[in-house]
Amino acid sequence: MLSRRSGALAGLAALMSMAAGACEDCEQPAACPCRVPVTVTVVNVVDGDTIDVDPPVPLPGGGELARVRLLCLSTPEPGDCYSSEAAGALGDWVDGETVRLTFGEECEGKWGRLLANVWLEDTLVNAEMARGGYGGLYDSYADTPCSEELEEAME
Repeated sequence: MLSRRSGALAGLAALMSMAAGACEDCEQPAACPCRVPVTVTVVNVVDGDTIDVDPPVPLPGGGELARVRLLCLSTPEPGDCYSSEAAGALGDWVDGETVRLTFGEECEGKWGRLLANVWLEDTLVNAEMARGGYGGLYDSYADTPCSEELEEAME
């Protein structure tokens, strides 16, 4: 019985550590991330701030999403000037790559996409897209993790 309890406590400690890890990735972490980080493969670049991933990411309230909107970043919409350059730059960073997604307090945006920070190893892709001049801060998510990092990237 003692080994079961010890195993359960160790599992709970590991889960709490993973949840806390979501708060260490950004200078201003969410008070309560909607879920723990997850590792996925980018299977499609939709535009300069949206990707499709596999496997789909389970949502806390049920269901799952495979389309991811990069938090805090807004790039030109398809058909607008420089939209293909932004999509190409994001593709150069992540298309076909295994990435880690971290989350803010909200998992799903108003258009039914997962809202996440995209990490390629130790590089925050959201910030690199801003540094490269491909997008700017998306004010609707200004209180989410990494918005200050993106503001610094745009200076």
